[in-house]
Amino acid sequence: MKKALLFFIFALVLSSCSKSEAPAPTPQAIVTLSDGSSVSDNVEMTAGNTVKFSAKCDNAQIRRCDWYIDGQLKSVADYLEFSPVQPGTYEIKLIVTAYGESQATVVFSVTVYGPYKSGTYILVEGNMSSDNGSICFVDENGTFYSDPYGQANLNEGRPTSPGNVLQDMFIYKDKAYFVTQNGTSQGQGARLVKCDAQTLKAEKFYTGSIDDETVWPQHIVVINENKAYIRWSQSGMETTSGIRVMNLATGQWSPESIEGTEGAFTVSGSTKARMLLQGDKVYAPCGQYLKIIDTNTDKVIKTIDFGATRQTKDIAKGHDGNIYMLVSGTFTGGFYSPTYGSEATVVCIKPSDDSYTEKELPAEMQMPVATWSPNVGMCASFTEDALFFRMGTGYSTSVVARYEYKTGTAKKLLDVSGQSGLGFLVYGYLGVDKNDVLYVGTTDYSNSMIGTFDAKTGARLEKTYQIRSGSPAGIDFTYRFSDEYLGRN
Repeated sequence: MKKALLFFIFALVLSSCSKSEAPAPTPQAIVTLSDGSSVSDNVEMTAGNTVKFSAKCDNAQIRRCDWYIDGQLKSVADYLEFSPVQPGTYEIKLIVTAYGESQATVVFSVTVYGPYKSGTYILVEGNMSSDNGSICFVDENGTFYSDPYGQANLNEGRPTSPGNVLQDMFIYKDKAYFVTQNGTSQGQGARLVKCDAQTLKAEKFYTGSIDDETVWPQHIVVINENKAYIRWSQSGMETTSGIRVMNLATGQWSPESIEGTEGAFTVSGSTKARMLLQGDKVYAPCGQYLKIIDTNTDKVIKTIDFGATRQTKDIAKGHDGNIYMLVSGTFTGGFYSPTYGSEATVVCIKPSDDSYTEKELPAEMQMPVATWSPNVGMCASFTEDALFFRMGTGYSTSVVARYEYKTGTAKKLLDVSGQSGLGFLVYGYLGVDKNDVLYVGTTDYSNSMIGTFDAKTGARLEKTYQIRSGSPAGIDFTYRFSDEYLGRN
């Protein structure tokens, strides 16, 4: 009996020892986000926001978590709240220690973008005497930034401006370029400013040849990191216009225009309107012509002539991948009191071979031909087969038209006159985002008021952006500069 009891105790001790010496399981650790989804190799976020990462382990009990950001220990809790203020790529490493001291490691990266990576730009001209241009931004969450450029470029604690009479912009990869007509005439900025596209921190102010006082730079397309096309009008009365090549590496703006783009304003010279880059071609309205420029050679490779007295207006890429341009009808008499002889048209250009067709617009949608209204602020929808433009032949208008190019249906979409919180006339380029929100710039010449409307019905939406500066140059979107939209390889 005594021997049996001793044997039993000995067996029990052996059993206990074998259990205590059994290796603990390796923790199968993962990292989850607030919505419960697991993190893979990379997480994307915007600077200034906070992301909470949590450790999870189903096969072992966690004793300790060590969270590292770029090699520095930041937390030993079972979660990490990450609130970066600077854009960049960060490495996050989690070491999970379970009871029994077995460990597992999870490593992933976080790409942090600047606050202005994706969203809507509102460019405001200012005026030629006392008010510089400014930039506003609406991010994808609907947050409105009233002066992001100014805040990114403080001088003795005060916001600065990119320059006087802000006209146009273009984004190439991670750089944003802004063109101002009068540059430093009011003591700030330049005629061409290069910024970080995500933070709007100015990186270069171009001076020298671009400060030619005989011309006003007004619109830009950036071909690559070393080259841009900038269209110009003669300063003062804008009697001539053209397109010149800008060397972005050296800062040299060619004194000569690309052959075939310079001439009399609204007749044969470059139209005071945006140019369109598609692949390795730039489509540039020039008076009665459309000029197609090969960006490899900087040569006009095709000219489409729409006939004497007609005027090309705005050009944009449609939802269907074709290119659309508005052209006025023929007219007799002076620019300021014309008698029209034919209707305005919508031209559809196939970029594969640059062939085109035309459809007439209703008589009430004739285009202005006076030099004071060289364009009609047209934009194209990203989501449907529709164009939007200012409607009317006079100096000013309060009406916006909608044209559906598949069906040829045209209608007056909205009238801003008498609408609360808006100016008495529509001004600058219209813009419609991927959510079918149409942004309409209005002004009283002292202030800019941007109304938002349903792009399908013209119904007024809740958001109105009040900007104490006049007048809006136009609306633009970061997507319009994407490789997908521009047809880049």
